Amino acid sequence: MFLSFLSDDSKAKRIAYAASFGTDDSFISSDKLTACRDLLKRFNFVSVREKSAVKICKDVFDVESVHVLDPTMLLDVVDYKKIFESTSTPNSSGTLLTYILDDDGRIKAKIALVAREKNLVPFSVNALENVKSTSYTYRLPSVETWLRGFHDAEFVITDSFHACVFSILYHKPFICIGNKNRGMSRFDSLLNMFGLENRLVDINDIANYVEKEIDWEHVDKV
Repeated sequence: MFLSFLSDDSKAKRIAYAASFGTDDSFISSDKLTACRDLLKRFNFVSVREKSAVKICKDVFDVESVHVLDPTMLLDVVDYKKIFESTSTPNSSGTLLTYILDDDGRIKAKIALVAREKNLVPFSVNALENVKSTSYTYRLPSVETWLRGFHDAEFVITDSFHACVFSILYHKPFICIGNKNRGMSRFDSLLNMFGLENRLVDINDIANYVEKEIDWEHVDKV
């Protein structure tokens, strides 16, 4: 990831767009830090996906960087609609989209609670898992089906960074369950950027969550 395969005299431009550490701290081990620091200093331009990464680049690697948008937000929602509309992807099976990466057994009950309160029908765009003896097989939804899910949803519950991104792109109200195992800095950076900090909740607080209407005009301007 630090382009170590390029020769020292290479004239190739070294550019990082929206690189992500996924954490507030540098994860580089001490034995690799010197080599990574030297390699990163050879870059012509470095940009990062979360605000905290700007500080990591400066303090840990002694490199200047710029905070930019996640690459998926460089496209308009119309561009994503074209992808599933061009393949006649069928409508989703519900109105409450759930995309949970790390279910600890408590989330399904919380989803059911929100569904009852909002009179919505839950559906998922996760991979379907089939267990055969000791092996696991997964049936992945198509990209078109995944994108269609956000288009059809009236509300989204997720612990995924990119599900938050697409909820914002599609102007869908959402609840983001904090996922510490996958790093909180990306969530904090994204939601703070748009003034949506209140959308990030602990799983135990979902029942007490007070929803505030999102100012989508402000979000689009940002």
